[in-house]
Amino acid sequence: MVMEIVHSSDDSLESVSDPEYFLDQLYDERFTNSENGFEEEESGIESLYNFSLTDMVKHPLQHTWVLCLYNFIQKASSLPNNSDFYYFKEGVRPMWEDPRNKNGGRWIIRIDRSEEGRVLDECWLDLVMAVLGEQFSGLGAEICGVAVNVRSKGHKVCLWTANADSDENREIGYMMHSLLDSASYVKFERHLE
Repeated sequence: MVMEIVHSSDDSLESVSDPEYFLDQLYDERFTNSENGFEEEESGIESLYNFSLTDMVKHPLQHTWVLCLYNFIQKASSLPNNSDFYYFKEGVRPMWEDPRNKNGGRWIIRIDRSEEGRVLDECWLDLVMAVLGEQFSGLGAEICGVAVNVRSKGHKVCLWTANADSDENREIGYMMHSLLDSASYVKFERHLE
């Protein structure tokens, strides 16, 4: 199903084509922050909100919800230094040691500190919307979640995947690069290296 959002003559938004779009996947929103470096233990990961999308699974996704989600997502440029923000599938912890992540890796876009405003926010928001909106054409089962890492030396926007060696993983990398206009270079990093 496809939903298209257009401007009407009175400049309000309306949906055309298919008015209903159901999301299948449940997500958790998490945050870490440390002034003196990161804790390797799970205790350093704070679960902010169970972004379960339960209502969206049971009820149609309308354009109003899309606009609310767009405004709900934390802007990466507003995060404090030395912090990470995650949207991961329900039950998958944003840790390399999680059974769902251990054979996978992450596609990384590095963003220079000089581009931390608009470029960082657009890259992060576009990737989150693509993952939550299931824009990876049947490859969603291979995606574990998305993360943004805010550091003084530069930032990373990452897409975590379940299987580093699969053909689907490579296709996810190609799609990620094509989906993100601001992404000039996408690199893959295995979790177990």
